[in-house]
Amino acid sequence: MVLVWIPPRAALRHALGSLGMRSDLSGFVRLNFLGVAVRIGLPEALAPEASAVQVAERLGIVNTDLLETLLDVGVAVGELRRRGGRYALKGKRIRAMAADSGDALRALAVELASYHGSVYHDLPARLAGERLGDYLGEYDDVIARSSRLVEPWVSRFVRSVVMIGNPKSLLEIGCGTGAYLRHVAQAAPRIRGVGIDMSETVVALAAANIKTWQIADRFTVRQADIRSDNPDLPGPYDLITLYNNIYYFAEDERAPLFRQLADRLSPTGRLVLVSLFRDSTVAAQDLDLTLRSTQGCSGLPERTELARALREAGFESVTETRLMPTEPVYGVVAAR
Repeated sequence: MVLVWIPPRAALRHALGSLGMRSDLSGFVRLNFLGVAVRIGLPEALAPEASAVQVAERLGIVNTDLLETLLDVGVAVGELRRRGGRYALKGKRIRAMAADSGDALRALAVELASYHGSVYHDLPARLAGERLGDYLGEYDDVIARSSRLVEPWVSRFVRSVVMIGNPKSLLEIGCGTGAYLRHVAQAAPRIRGVGIDMSETVVALAAANIKTWQIADRFTVRQADIRSDNPDLPGPYDLITLYNNIYYFAEDERAPLFRQLADRLSPTGRLVLVSLFRDSTVAAQDLDLTLRSTQGCSGLPERTELARALREAGFESVTETRLMPTEPVYGVVAAR
């Protein structure tokens, strides 16, 4: 007969907890490695492969010993390969970041490791009453760039909206990188408009993009806060859009904002909004906490509360379309 020793419940819980934490450590280290790698330009510096000394020369790094340790961390988490003293890109994340199309992923790594990481680090003090973090000025361009990760889903919705009703004029609030102005331009050749953003840095990025995309003759971008007096933005507009930025308006500001925007619409105009909504997914809960910890932001909206605010502002028709199967990202179209 074989005797099997079953550990006490407390010991079993400790063992399982320890195994779980070891698994979490890998993801934690990988995210922080990628965040640092992006900030120093490592994905680009390792194409082609190089020794630690060569990487240091390419990036202007002085402490080569510390750099080599960082590179070995990348090897340990499977993002880099080391062979014969030379390092190369290996993992699917860092390889995607190194591609020309990897800017949104690079920005997301920095946003999660630096911005969200700071939120969690400083949360005990904020729970004790300290003021919220002033993050938007530091991470405005990073947030704008990382938000393009949902572009494949949102762009289909945007294109479908602008192809209805033959709209000719557009006001985009929070234009970010200008990516959706490009999709609008491609889907509706006759439409003209303006994009505004509160961040001077982001407006400069959008202006450069629309020039590169050769749509600057149809759209302009400028720094503005829609809550301020903007006599040069009177309308009327056939479309007013807000993509992934409704949480920059406090909950009690939303109904007045929607009433103001309704006054800027043409008689058949539509207000179009896209957002991640409050839900139980990890991404939604994390972003909700991050927003509530940031000056100038409010939490993710509730779908029913947002629809109520739109109807209070005079929009009789409010329709919702789920844009992503795995996350609560919805497109909302409101009309009077």
